[in-house]
Amino acid sequence: METYADLLDCIDFSLHSDTYSKDVRKTAEIGIELCELVRSELDPAQTAALDAAKRYWEGNGSEEERIRNVETIAERLDRSRTSVEDSERESTLDRLVFCALNTNTGLSVLAGEYLAELAEKLKLPAKDVGSVFSRRVPNFGMK
Repeated sequence: METYADLLDCIDFSLHSDTYSKDVRKTAEIGIELCELVRSELDPAQTAALDAAKRYWEGNGSEEERIRNVETIAERLDRSRTSVEDSERESTLDRLVFCALNTNTGLSVLAGEYLAELAEKLKLPAKDVGSVFSRRVPNFGMK
């Protein structure tokens, strides 16, 4: 997968059947892996939220800790909509971290495309993002 157009085609093909549309874990795990690709760019609040997401999905974190971090990132996202001081990149990182914490969204075409679009905004190579999807979605991109 060399381009984001190729990646989006694979997402559309691999997720069109809604096989994973109720699998909130897959969506979060893809979010976590994408966050790991940009971990060095995360600020302390984002890093803490990512670590809380990882613990939660590994079964070592509490719902209370997850919710606390969801609230922190959600407040940041709310502020970024009205602030000219927050960068678009910081807001995109917040959105990606939020995806790692999310327990409501299964892996549908729409969710997959959203994750890919966040990765593209962060200028992650399409090949690396495709590898994340390939690890998490059986037969990803197989036609």
